[in-house]
Amino acid sequence: MIMSRRILSFNESTPAFTGLYGGDIYCDNKCDINNMKKLISTAISIELTEKQRYCITEFYYNNRKMKDIAVELNVAPSTVSRHIERGMKKLKRAACYYSRFSS
Repeated sequence: MIMSRRILSFNESTPAFTGLYGGDIYCDNKCDINNMKKLISTAISIELTEKQRYCITEFYYNNRKMKDIAVELNVAPSTVSRHIERGMKKLKRAACYYSRFSS
């Protein structure tokens, strides 16, 4: 599975959150964008395990390679990939939940 380096577009001029549905979530205004940012931030801190949170943060936000994260954690790169994949599934569920109840 090839993972994109860009999960979320937090650029206010681009009203989309890429990757959480396997497509885009379009928000029409800054309030929706800010609510989604808060949701993702909360989901990262509450829903993810410590290792999932660390791997996702390092990979997506700090642009580190899975191989480098694996060396630091003393695990195989496939383990880092698995932490990221499972964490992303949790974040996708949180985004789906948000979109159902915020419309």
